[in-house]
Amino acid sequence: MKWNIDPTHSQAEFSVRHMFTKVRGLSQTATDHYDVVGVLSMHGIDRPVTLDARAGGDGIDPFGNRRAGVSARTTVNRKDFGLNWNRALESGGLLVGDEIDINLEIEAVLDQGARDAAA
Repeated sequence: MKWNIDPTHSQAEFSVRHMFTKVRGLSQTATDHYDVVGVLSMHGIDRPVTLDARAGGDGIDPFGNRRAGVSARTTVNRKDFGLNWNRALESGGLLVGDEIDINLEIEAVLDQGARDAAA
């Protein structure tokens, strides 16, 4: 099945073009929970990442389209992607932390062509 991201009901707080470039694997870890292994591209550097994903369910909307919701999250170290800039604070410590939390809330619509082919 092919799913398309629903831009009306999905939101990105910032825009990153082609951030997740390849999904390499998917394994179910528990009911409605999955590990999604892929490649994250940032600052011209590609690194493997594993997203902890949860299927939120699916159903038919009032227009007859099949929709599904998915939540996923991971944490990466920004220095692994060559993002090394930082500044010392007068009070001690550093301005920017090393860990980046990535949280995805996705609503997808089953591709009409794929739906017709499956029927």
